[in-house]
Amino acid sequence: MNITLLGNEQLIKDGKGVYLKSTTNVMNGTIYLTTERLVFNTNKSSGLFGAVSVLTDILSEGKNTVFVIKLSDLRRITKKKHGFGSKYILTEEGYNEYAIQFMSNASEWIELIINTIEQNTSNKVTMLNNDEYMIEPDRSILSSDDALAKLKKAKDKLDLGLISQAEFDQEKLQLGKFIN
Repeated sequence: MNITLLGNEQLIKDGKGVYLKSTTNVMNGTIYLTTERLVFNTNKSSGLFGAVSVLTDILSEGKNTVFVIKLSDLRRITKKKHGFGSKYILTEEGYNEYAIQFMSNASEWIELIINTIEQNTSNKVTMLNNDEYMIEPDRSILSSDDALAKLKKAKDKLDLGLISQAEFDQEKLQLGKFIN
């Protein structure tokens, strides 16, 4: 294994894949799915060198990290036709896109990615059709900063006499769970 696991992170699957950075920049490497991330490692050789590229990628066993996607930041998975096979476009929050091909069992990979997101993040996965998944953060969970901003607004309303002390205390109790 050529990645370092972070904290309680666990490796779920690894296998060969291709990163289609552009039409002329194709990288062979290893894809790692962990409980927190999807990592693509390669030796950064270009697809322009054909068999030499494949051979050096196999020998190097994907030593260099090309990209890391935090599963909590993944927002869309789209399957598209590519040559005789399929590629998957992974879109992060912030709209970074990564086109990859899994060298074997692509549907198993996608199922594992979806299951891992559902089990290890608070994100909701929706299948739009057979070729596309949308992944959204659970809006019922507030960040500490958002909860603090809402609490300050409630305090302003209390100070202006727009809400009662009891209403403010209730809001404080609810929002306090999210503030660290």
